[in-house]
Amino acid sequence: MGICIDKEYPGGNIEVLSEDEDGFTLKQELRDTEGDWFYWNFRVKGAAGRTVSFRFLSDVMGYWGPGVSNDGIRWQYRPERGAHDHRSFTYKFDPDENETYFSMALPYQLSRFRLFADGIKAAYGDIVRESVLDVTPEGRKVPLIVADNGADRDITLSCRHHCCESVASYVLEGCFGYMLSHRDDFSRFNIHMLPFVDLDGAENGDQGKNRRPHDHNRDYIDRPVYSVIRRWKEYLAGLHVSAFCDFHDPWLYGYDHDYSSLVINAAKVADTERFSRIYRDVTRERAGGIPHTAGHDIYPGQDFNKGDGRKRSASSYGADIGAEHVFSLETPYFGRDFTVTEKGLREYGEDFARSLAILLGKDSD
Repeated sequence: MGICIDKEYPGGNIEVLSEDEDGFTLKQELRDTEGDWFYWNFRVKGAAGRTVSFRFLSDVMGYWGPGVSNDGIRWQYRPERGAHDHRSFTYKFDPDENETYFSMALPYQLSRFRLFADGIKAAYGDIVRESVLDVTPEGRKVPLIVADNGADRDITLSCRHHCCESVASYVLEGCFGYMLSHRDDFSRFNIHMLPFVDLDGAENGDQGKNRRPHDHNRDYIDRPVYSVIRRWKEYLAGLHVSAFCDFHDPWLYGYDHDYSSLVINAAKVADTERFSRIYRDVTRERAGGIPHTAGHDIYPGQDFNKGDGRKRSASSYGADIGAEHVFSLETPYFGRDFTVTEKGLREYGEDFARSLAILLGKDSD
């Protein structure tokens, strides 16, 4: 066909099983993930002006078809470009569309984060500083961004414990950006952002979820397997954490996974319920935004929020070190009753930060 499919770029993940006159049969690479998962990301060259079908062996897409990009940095869903279901999609390439990226959702790589980090350092250089928390096994520098307000209390924001959960990164952008642009609301706190817990996994295009011997969000044990978790725990030990916030994405689609939810820590039920109501009310004020309903929160003992494994998670560790507020936010990849966009995700993160400001303000009343 003269069409080339490859994965040789940050975040790439695909296996080409076969090719015929209609298109390609593909499969996501599980690598060291235990069981099944659904992340994939590939690039197509040489398909300009053609209509091509791409088929998978299992459900690996949501409601709006694949995420699409022409530069590997800016992404959007393009359902108008062709038919799609949960296992396949057809895409009509423009006559001059010589290189196109496709993924199961909206990826977010280190290159995209650098654009954000450089922008906030330029705009808020009086308080924002960047350092290196750790160096990964493959030699990458794990960034840590701090907004230093000279306060004696701290807010922590972490993301990508499961490296494929890229949609959460846009939410983190919006959250941290709001905290900077509304710095008076957060002047009593220093804000610490760890954007990539599993940086090698994110750049290599791994699944990350249920990674053997265990995934990064089960490594908050006495002797962590992963260096970045050891360094993060050491760093946290020097803080007085008021709010510990961890950002995730859920299962691919269906049921509660189509909606915003907070995974409620057993020690923080009443506090999380209070925050969830605030977040619900704040998102209602934004017309056309991603809603938080508070009706899909995951209580202890429900769904995956049960068993001894949760005791080794980041949010459980946040409670262990005495954080007053501990929130683990699950942002849907697609949404059932709304369309997910980069802009909408950042606004949803802004609403999270605004809700946190309201909560923390009530604490000081």
